Amino acid sequence: MKNLLQCLLPAELGRRGRRPSNCLLLTAFCLLLTANSFAFTNYVWTCGSDTPPYDSWATATHSIQDAVNAAVEGNVVLVTDGVYTVSSQIYLATNNIILKSVNGAESTVIDGNLSSRCIYLKGTSVIDGFLIRNADAYGNGGGVFTSSQGTMLNCNFTNNTVSMGGGAIYSFRSFISNCYFEGNEAENGGGVFLRNQSVVIDCVFENNRAITNGGAVYCDGAGEVSNCVIISNSARYGGGIRCNYGGVISRCTISGNNATLFSGGVDCYYGGTVSGCIISGNSASQAGGSFCRSGGVIYDCDIIGNSAGYGGGVYCYPGGSVSDCTISGNSAGYGGGVHCYVGGSISDCTISSNTATANGGGACCNNGGALTNCLINNMNTAKYGGGVYSFRGDFYNCTIAGNIATDSGGGIFCTNETVVVNSIIYDNQAGVTNDNWHVDGSNT
Repeated sequence: MKNLLQCLLPAELGRRGRRPSNCLLLTAFCLLLTANSFAFTNYVWTCGSDTPPYDSWATATHSIQDAVNAAVEGNVVLVTDGVYTVSSQIYLATNNIILKSVNGAESTVIDGNLSSRCIYLKGTSVIDGFLIRNADAYGNGGGVFTSSQGTMLNCNFTNNTVSMGGGAIYSFRSFISNCYFEGNEAENGGGVFLRNQSVVIDCVFENNRAITNGGAVYCDGAGEVSNCVIISNSARYGGGIRCNYGGVISRCTISGNNATLFSGGVDCYYGGTVSGCIISGNSASQAGGSFCRSGGVIYDCDIIGNSAGYGGGVYCYPGGSVSDCTISGNSAGYGGGVHCYVGGSISDCTISSNTATANGGGACCNNGGALTNCLINNMNTAKYGGGVYSFRGDFYNCTIAGNIATDSGGGIFCTNETVVVNSIIYDNQAGVTNDNWHVDGSNT
């Protein structure tokens, strides 16, 4: 009892400047009386006596690893407030252990001391309520490496670094919820690297960085990200998220991210599906908001206020498709709203108020691409083709109205082999030629 109170008294006195209350004394006494009733709990506390098997607060270990080693399947390892610095990773191998803090990530820290991974999670255990920081590891998973079906809840990950994938977490079939990621870095997946049906839900990613792919998240072949906020992250490809051969992104806000080459917001590369997202204020050399090709699908999204050299809002390659989206207020040199190169399909979209300094304020089709059932209106602006600039593009059942070209082709500027079918083009303006549409070359 005396040792327990000695640990409680400094914090209480420093906080209140007076002796502990009767309520505090009673709480301490109850802890001692009831600790043994938690038969399936191992305790971690810097003021414990460090006596195995650490089955009460009085006998708690000072080391998280020691408590984990003492736990058997089904146990809870309960950690109270403090900073727990590790010199080597905590190895959590027993199935169905819950590693949990008492007062959450604001009070309980696992610190890698810039020299180690923090946790290796093997099996179906749970990590709940920690600040995991300052990891520095070679390979994958700086903060946490999961090898099979682990769960991470209510954790914060800051300043974790790894040489390969997943600055904060490398996830293999894991579930991650209600976590915050800031200032993590990796080659791929600055925040999280997802594989094999991993799920991330209700998380925030801010100011993470990948040297190559996925500033916040990299989905490698699979993975699901939903109801997340992804802001101010950066990478070479996919400043916010990159999906490589798979991945599902839904109901996320993806804003203010940057890519030095492709896809400031989200990149669907050889697959990946993005739906119900707000993609805004992102930037890149090409594909400011989003990029899709070869099976990549984007639908039911608001793509607003992004910028790039090519494809301010969306950049499509062959096999990529965008549908039922609002694409507005984006800017680029070519294709302020949409840029299709060699192929790509845009359908049932509203494309408005976008700007290109050169060609295609609303959309630019270069050597391919098709727009179907789209409304391209409300002051899309460019030098050539205020609404649309097309070289070998196809347009079916579109309405192109109220757009402006500073030179020619207020509604549409058509060069060789453009096809326009059953479309309405009216009330567009051009500063030099004053034409509603401009035809240059062989078109139908």
